[in-house]
Amino acid sequence: MEQTKTGDMTLAQIIQGIETRETGFFVKANAVLGEPTVQTLIKEHQEKNKGRSYRVGLSVIQAAIKQAIRIKSAEQVTALCIGQRDTTQLSAKGKRLPGHVTFLRPKGQHFEIAVWGNSLKKGDGAPADIVMPSVVRMSVEKERYTTKNNDIGESIKLLDVIDVKELDTAAVATKLLGNIKTKKLGDISDLDQYQVVVIQGKISGINPIPVFSKTSEGDEINKATWEKTGELPLLMPDDTPDKLLHPVLQIALAIEQGTAVRVSLDQRRSLHGVYLIEDLQELVTEAYDKYPDQPEKQAAEVSGLFIGRPILAVGTMRGIRAGDATNSGIRNVDISASAVIDVPEDLPILANDAGQTVLPVEKTQKNPGGDSEPIGDAGASGTPGPKNGKEKSQSDIISEIVEEFPNICRVFGMKNITDRPLEEIIKKTKLDKKYDRMLIEVAYNSKLPKEDVSAAAEVPQDDGKDDEL
Repeated sequence: MEQTKTGDMTLAQIIQGIETRETGFFVKANAVLGEPTVQTLIKEHQEKNKGRSYRVGLSVIQAAIKQAIRIKSAEQVTALCIGQRDTTQLSAKGKRLPGHVTFLRPKGQHFEIAVWGNSLKKGDGAPADIVMPSVVRMSVEKERYTTKNNDIGESIKLLDVIDVKELDTAAVATKLLGNIKTKKLGDISDLDQYQVVVIQGKISGINPIPVFSKTSEGDEINKATWEKTGELPLLMPDDTPDKLLHPVLQIALAIEQGTAVRVSLDQRRSLHGVYLIEDLQELVTEAYDKYPDQPEKQAAEVSGLFIGRPILAVGTMRGIRAGDATNSGIRNVDISASAVIDVPEDLPILANDAGQTVLPVEKTQKNPGGDSEPIGDAGASGTPGPKNGKEKSQSDIISEIVEEFPNICRVFGMKNITDRPLEEIIKKTKLDKKYDRMLIEVAYNSKLPKEDVSAAAEVPQDDGKDDEL
């Protein structure tokens, strides 16, 4: 005898079949979703499963309505999706660890959503399709649990994505500093253990990630012992079929208030972090190609190019060690990064809220007539005019431009200002809005090797396109 198919059932038969399984199901469903929505879901999933047996069809339809109720009843939150992280390392029991997508909220209630596959999924199993960085409005479900130490934890599950607004990467640092609560190194405490933190600091060095091997198993009395057996190279492939090469390293931040922080960019399985440190990938690749089997030399090659650079680091604090006699009283903090971001400081350029490159606002002073005007008002050529009644000479202005170059090099990861063509530097910094173009060229040419000065005149002129450095 042929079984009834889902597609052969009437609406009444489907409702009666589900009510037989769970009395009052449709009373609740209609109250939460509304009867028209419930009937639309029934028809949609009946059509998708019309060739299946009615028993399977009823289960699928009931599950779809339950999922819709969960989403409708869920808490809606808006957060900044800043990055993600996972690792190729296995747990102590040899099992694969979950990945995490990181979300930030203005008042500090940051959170992560666990990812067990290769991408974040919604409650119905469909891909979440969240670009990073972005502002996301979503429905989530919170669950409390008790840890083995009897602490109360909370996990958050994504049910649905309502809206995604992608952020211009140039505006991320501004958004974070303006809207998200960040910590200085000295503000980190034991309460931040295993929590998402956003910290500010200056790079003091780049180091390879050490590799440790277990030398003895632990027991109820003694902990397992480990020893360092090597370092990972600064460039490694992920575990996807494409074997995407990415930076794998530790960023050491300058010690502040007795606290040293290591920010680890781990080898990724498939969830890559948001790394907005200019030229990081390029410089690490060059160092790896130069010293393919020597992680220490790779790190030494790039470390000096980043020292002193201010950054924001976002990630989970996975370890903190109090200061004692063995470490000169310095606390050591380890953060697994989901994002690292440049923070421009004391530069000729700034990023506004729209992510556009703009000049700093000049200080103003009152003139005798009472009107405010910029100090050293620029003339038509863009060259700063007299200050305190004294006209600047062209040589003074050229020297002033040259003094800008070290900061520009630090931000864009250059050893020398002449590592990039003049036209590219002008496009990115808008120096020609502040100084006369001819004087900028003279300052730039003064830094060229003697044999390259004539070549500078052959740099193509601006074509009007907004090319990136």
